Amino acid sequence: MQAEEFSFDISSYEKPLYEFGGFIEPSVTHSKLNTDSALYNLQLANTNPVTNNDLYSAGLQLEGLYRFTDSQINFQYFVESQDSDISENQHESLFYELYYTSNHLNNITIDLGKRVQKWGKGYAWNPAGFIERKKDPNDPELSREGYVMLTADYVRSYDHDLKTLAIMPVVLPVTKEINNDFSSEKDTGFATKIYLLYRDTDIDLMFLSKGGSEARFGFDFSSNITTSFELHGEFAYINNKTISLLNNQNQLVQQKKDVTQSLLGFRYLTTNDITWIGEYYHNGAGYTEDQLESYFILAKSDFQANPPLLSLAQQAKNNDYGNINPGRDYLYLSAVKKEPYDFVYFNMGINSIINLQDKSYSLTPELTYTGFDNTEMRLRLTVLQGKTHSEFGEKLNEQKIEFRYRYYF
Repeated sequence: MQAEEFSFDISSYEKPLYEFGGFIEPSVTHSKLNTDSALYNLQLANTNPVTNNDLYSAGLQLEGLYRFTDSQINFQYFVESQDSDISENQHESLFYELYYTSNHLNNITIDLGKRVQKWGKGYAWNPAGFIERKKDPNDPELSREGYVMLTADYVRSYDHDLKTLAIMPVVLPVTKEINNDFSSEKDTGFATKIYLLYRDTDIDLMFLSKGGSEARFGFDFSSNITTSFELHGEFAYINNKTISLLNNQNQLVQQKKDVTQSLLGFRYLTTNDITWIGEYYHNGAGYTEDQLESYFILAKSDFQANPPLLSLAQQAKNNDYGNINPGRDYLYLSAVKKEPYDFVYFNMGINSIINLQDKSYSLTPELTYTGFDNTEMRLRLTVLQGKTHSEFGEKLNEQKIEFRYRYYF
């Protein structure tokens, strides 16, 4: 046999000068509205009394980078248009990320610009995510907008139990034009994350100074107990946090107190290829069952007979009562099965978010298909259940079904 001539082309192993990609994403959502709920009475009862809502959306996300010798420019751009029965047409276009990365210094990487930092180990919530926008627990993997910041990342490896040490200082300015939704105060925040890989456990220590936001510190961890079972957790202490609270005189007052937030969760892969995720989340700045009940009673008022209550309810909604999950204690459970019953390219999953104080919950089964090249199709149904004056019992939607088509390029 004649041997083939050996050749080595180093260019085939070099990183390309630039990378570019993204996806387009049309979607449609049909919602059955809860016409007896507090949020329906607050938002629609006297303006647009409909029983169903159809939402049509079209999104485009572009992302890429351009490499120089020892640096690169990274970006992620998002544009979306929405049209629904209960709101005016909306259009959004912005850079989620646009930053410059420098690797000129040994073991130190410097980033300058708008970028997303993902601190914490939680899946549905991140109490230790001090310098990032909050996740949507109903869809935690959605892309999010970053903040403008300056970071330096120092990494060093060791040959003993402490395998890796990384230190990341962060400078995050808050002005009228920059990061103005990070805080109402104009100042400069300084944060630090210290990462440790100790044996098989990831540990992060985080700090945020009082610059435009309340001072806070926290930590997280993630450890593989077995090859198929992972345990993770987060803790945060926030100093002198401002909390909006409705008092007995129907007034919205501001209180300051020290609060803690914590999370404990797991990820488990079974022998039959089902991935389970469970998380318990405690938010010390959240509202108790009685405090939420007071807000829902207010939001169900007869605003035509007493117009000042409408302004008060809207003000409360815009000050923490309108958060995605405004309560104090939650449980998240998720199960995803790959290719059930040998249906190739199908994934089947279900997740639930439970308010542990008022026992209300959401339940979301979904089906995903990836059988076509560069394509993902997702069908999901969300059902909300709860008693009167409970969180999920007073949401605007009673149930909704969504179809999303995503094409990657």
